[in-house]
Amino acid sequence: MNNGFFRFYILAICFSALMCGAITSGFLVFNVIKYSFPLSTMDPSKIDTYSSNERFSRSRTHPMPFVSQPLSLSPGHTVVVPETSVAKELSEDELTATRLQARNSIVSSHKFRARQGIILQVIIILICIILFYPHWRLVDKNAPSST
Repeated sequence: MNNGFFRFYILAICFSALMCGAITSGFLVFNVIKYSFPLSTMDPSKIDTYSSNERFSRSRTHPMPFVSQPLSLSPGHTVVVPETSVAKELSEDELTATRLQARNSIVSSHKFRARQGIILQVIIILICIILFYPHWRLVDKNAPSST
């Protein structure tokens, strides 16, 4: 086998593993920040609804329209669409508690997705290390000796 081609192949794998690891490291850092400071990385329009009781109450009485269409309909089948429920009147304390609970639920969901991303990126980085290290050792082993 041609030693130059073999060396090029091994170095290409090392380069690919390094690039994949570098890109994944960037996403890992973002997900760590996303987990540590969820309010700074969330979409402001998602969290804006929960900033005051007035906005939260308005979103409960006039929810955003949810448009959903069935994937497919067979002839003779009926699609049942639930009616929109009218929000019941809550006292100011109940409204605040409900708003904060909903806000915490969204933040918790955001942190959960960040945690999932961190786990995925750590797995990818481990695979990159597993690919890089043995190939780099082969490059060192097959390096031309300089005498």
